[in-house]
Amino acid sequence: RKELAKSLRDAERARDALTVERDAMAVERDALGAEVQRVAGQLAGAGAARDRSLGEVASLLGELGHERAERESRHREEVEALGSEHAIELDLLRHRLDDLEKTQESMEQESPVEELIARLAEARD
Repeated sequence: RKELAKSLRDAERARDALTVERDAMAVERDALGAEVQRVAGQLAGAGAARDRSLGEVASLLGELGHERAERESRHREEVEALGSEHAIELDLLRHRLDDLEKTQESMEQESPVEELIARLAEARD
């Protein structure tokens, strides 16, 4: 009987020790579960922040691309306008050159005055 009582007490102590260990494991499991939940929340927040950042970057890139296209279009228009202005100036300069060449040709042809001077010079000699 004594031995049975001792065995029973030992079994109860072992059971109590296992219960304490099981409760400690449950507390640790709950703490780990809470840590997992916290980290998962942080990851979700970080993922959402990353997605927002990527969206903002994409939006900025789109705006920059649009601005660049507008600048290129304005530049192209300015170049075309300058080209038109230069073409008009070139055309005017060509007309003026033609006029000057015609004037020079007419001046190079002997005029009656030059002919008279030439005859007088011949007569004097």
